[in-house]
Amino acid sequence: MKFFAKVLFGLLLIPALSISVKSIDLDDYTWRKGKIVLMNGTSLTGKLAYDLKMDIIKIDIDGKVKAFPPLKVRNFSYYDPHYRVKRQFFALPYQNNLKYNVYRFFEVIYEGNVALLSRTEKINKDAVSFASDIFPRPTKEPEMVKIDHFYLIFPDGKVHQLTGEDKQIYKLLGHKSKLRKYIKKHDLSLNRRIDLVKLMYFHEEIVS
Repeated sequence: MKFFAKVLFGLLLIPALSISVKSIDLDDYTWRKGKIVLMNGTSLTGKLAYDLKMDIIKIDIDGKVKAFPPLKVRNFSYYDPHYRVKRQFFALPYQNNLKYNVYRFFEVIYEGNVALLSRTEKINKDAVSFASDIFPRPTKEPEMVKIDHFYLIFPDGKVHQLTGEDKQIYKLLGHKSKLRKYIKKHDLSLNRRIDLVKLMYFHEEIVS
């Protein structure tokens, strides 16, 4: 994690407030054994659960549960038995729609000269609303699905959300001709995790 060691060293560490765990429904999340490293360098080991909606990480240590927002956390990791991989997350500043830098958790899915990150969001797949009806009718129970948003982070710490357009990739990474040929040859989708990882491996070969 040399890349992120350099990035994190240059970031301003902002004091944060603790979040009360009382408002969290602990039954909705899967607990996995893992580790949290706080901004002050303290390491905590226990069962972790990542709350996507609130963007906080919870840890259960001997039956005592604590919750931390991104401002309090440097990184956390846990082993995912479903994918059989260690998953690593970092707290990084990201500019929101109001142009303010706010800390968010990002999963590292590829780390090289440029790192590929993702954030997972839960959305309603096909919720039906009849709010405009004169006589309200029952609404369909929403079906929640997960979608991934992908980002690139550069050594200067700047995070760029990917749009899935090849023009953006060429602008951010350069080497347009080589990347375009590789994408076409391997029929890559810039909205698919595995294809983006393949592209980043190829980009690393070019710049190394």
